[in-house]
Amino acid sequence: MAPDKIKIPFSQISTTPQRYCLDSLGIETEKESFGLQGTVSLSCSLKKKSATRILLQATMRATLLLSCDRCLQVYPNKVDSNFRLICEVNISEHWKLKDIDLSACDLDIVQLVEPVVDLEEIVRQQLYLSLPQRQLCNENCKGICPECGVDMNIDPCHCRGDRQTSPFAVLGVLQKK
Repeated sequence: MAPDKIKIPFSQISTTPQRYCLDSLGIETEKESFGLQGTVSLSCSLKKKSATRILLQATMRATLLLSCDRCLQVYPNKVDSNFRLICEVNISEHWKLKDIDLSACDLDIVQLVEPVVDLEEIVRQQLYLSLPQRQLCNENCKGICPECGVDMNIDPCHCRGDRQTSPFAVLGVLQKK
């Protein structure tokens, strides 16, 4: 894909919606957070609202590779999201220094340093926003044994009887009284 298709200057966007379809968008991610299985598919329209504002409406599809919080196994997580953003270049030089009271509508505004819509960066941000709070390979994941480290989804743990009593077991006795 040509780099000029990922970064679109405001001057090339008109007041009538322009469609962009990027089916093989490769996004660089921090491997600690997630990986990608394949590429990202993005279908979007850009429309100039004013000289400093662009409306972006998009549908994004991707398959993220996440690490389960319980068993640490990597599993695929499909993302199919629709989003609407306003890309805005702030004319004021001191916009970063202002106290800003944000409403719910303002959360959909992306502040840009220069009048260029960087689709790759917007997709990267939307992928991070699509991450689930709890990353579980399935709701019934048993996790790993804290003693021997065996994945209890695959093999049963044989050290359950050998566990030493918790230092907090005394609190359990006190709670029963």
